[in-house]
Amino acid sequence: AGYDITTETAVEADVAIVVAGSDAEPHGPARATIRLTSEPGEGAGDDAIYRYDRDALLGALKKASRSVAQ
Repeated sequence: AGYDITTETAVEADVAIVVAGSDAEPHGPARATIRLTSEPGEGAGDDAIYRYDRDALLGALKKASRSVAQ
């Protein structure tokens, strides 16, 4: 489907996925970032979503793909 997993800092990504609360940032530049939480409701009020919320993750990926395409 067109994705690569990398930890290289020189690679610009369309979308980066990081774990919220781990002080993790994307390894390189990214046009959009999705933050995942390990507990439901943990990311309430910010841009983080629960990692097992499939619908929210797919929605975030769709939203990110639209913003990247513009």
